[in-house]
Amino acid sequence: MDQQFQFNAEALNAVQPTDLSASEIDARLGSTWIPPENIEHFADELLGENGVRVSHTPQLGLWLVRASVAVKFSVANTTEWGTDRKSALDLLDDALNLRTPTVYDYDDRAERDVVNVSATEAARDKQEKIKERFKAWIWSKDERVERLVRKYNDEFNNIRLRTFNGDHLTLPGASPAITLQPHQKAAVWRILQTPNCLLAHVVGGGKTYTMTAAAMELKRLGFAQKPLFAVPNHMLGQFSSELLNLYPGANILVATKADFEKTKRQTLMSRIATGNWDAVIVTHSGFEKLPVSRATQEEFFKEQLRELSLAIENSPWRLRNSGNRTTPAW
Repeated sequence: MDQQFQFNAEALNAVQPTDLSASEIDARLGSTWIPPENIEHFADELLGENGVRVSHTPQLGLWLVRASVAVKFSVANTTEWGTDRKSALDLLDDALNLRTPTVYDYDDRAERDVVNVSATEAARDKQEKIKERFKAWIWSKDERVERLVRKYNDEFNNIRLRTFNGDHLTLPGASPAITLQPHQKAAVWRILQTPNCLLAHVVGGGKTYTMTAAAMELKRLGFAQKPLFAVPNHMLGQFSSELLNLYPGANILVATKADFEKTKRQTLMSRIATGNWDAVIVTHSGFEKLPVSRATQEEFFKEQLRELSLAIENSPWRLRNSGNRTTPAW
């Protein structure tokens, strides 16, 4: 190793996450890190027949289960692990795609589908048994345990989360009568240092002051020109008051329900655009009334279509023409 990188290597080694053991890993049906081949082996052993094919399309987050005729009509599929209304293969497919099975019957009198309660309960009971069987099966062989534990740690336990400390922040312009807690300053520093941030503090944890201080610092440092807050409708007054408590000299614009009326909306947008606001505060319902441009909408839909096209192209179960029939392209 080049000696100039010795310090870096030692620092990286010191913070490597400790590998998780099998008992610390939640392996369940639908976990995308489990290879489809393992699901196939489980299904074959569960139903006592070979012939189950399982595929996963990451782009769509979709699992697909296919099986031979022998498997479909086996007693294990229709009775032991399934019901007369939901086969074990159906229940496996639902579990992989995080669906809870529900059985419907058509009601002629009501002219609509209604839930068959007894059949639904039976199907859900069988699905739970399949899930429990899988949890026991997946860790039952040493070779599989070693391989899956290594795979999980390599893919998901390979990032050391960054820590943030905002004790150095002085927050110019903030009221000296209010002192932010260390976790609030740490959150402010994280917002300043990262492109996005979720404040998952409990109720009463000081999220409003944290957001306010972060927004004012973003503007003071030139990272933002006109911070905007979209708050729940019932919190408009409370949020505005707390912002001014922390920053008494702030120049803010509070947009009420009346400001978003059709005849006043253009005036509001002009005030927001032309004013030198430290913060603009709107409600969720008001924010939803602001449309995006047609070009933005078109680009969004085009991107979605590109992703779907790529997913279909790369899917192992895409359909292909075979004579006069359409069959899965395994």
